[in-house]
Amino acid sequence: LTALLAARPLATGVAHIALGGVEDMHSDYERGEVLRAALAAGGIEQTDTLFAAVGRMTSSYEQRRVLTDALAKSALGPDGRRGFLMAAATIESDYDCGQVLTAYVKANGVEPGVRQPFLAALRTIDSDYERRRVLTELAARGGVTADVQQSVFDLVGTMRSDHDRAEVLLAFLNARAVESGSRQAFVSAAERIKSAHDQNRVLAALVRAEGR
Repeated sequence: LTALLAARPLATGVAHIALGGVEDMHSDYERGEVLRAALAAGGIEQTDTLFAAVGRMTSSYEQRRVLTDALAKSALGPDGRRGFLMAAATIESDYDCGQVLTAYVKANGVEPGVRQPFLAALRTIDSDYERRRVLTELAARGGVTADVQQSVFDLVGTMRSDHDRAEVLLAFLNARAVESGSRQAFVSAAERIKSAHDQNRVLAALVRAEGR
């Protein structure tokens, strides 16, 4: 299949045939090689088949490799972005899922239309550290609407690590990204921090930010 995808010019429908062929493969490595070859060939018109194939893989590492290539080598429309995030939610490894979501945020940000699948994927990550890495990247990128921020701050409030909670909230403050419409959700997340040191860091930074 990879040799077929490497042929030039690429015949119409070859990528679709190759994607169908991976269903019978038992090796995630071989599946991943075919999927990445199809992406490199540029012959994938319907990404839903690609992301469905990724969702059936059990190797988090191979899933990450394919999804990272999908970001780099294909322009994802609204449906494609939702499909990408749904595939990311099937990754079992916190590290690999975090890497994929961080790469997604760098490339696309998080617009309101993908808020639900993005947060669903983020909730599959148990590690507060990996969640923090994704969300601090989101804060740094900017352009996060108030409704997306509110959902993010609600999620931050459920994190167990006070340090990671504080770092995410500080990242939004440092980026001057906290919208007035999400301020109450921000404060609620800060109030859930049990560590006096971390809570004071966040609230003092909020006062400074609002005084600018």
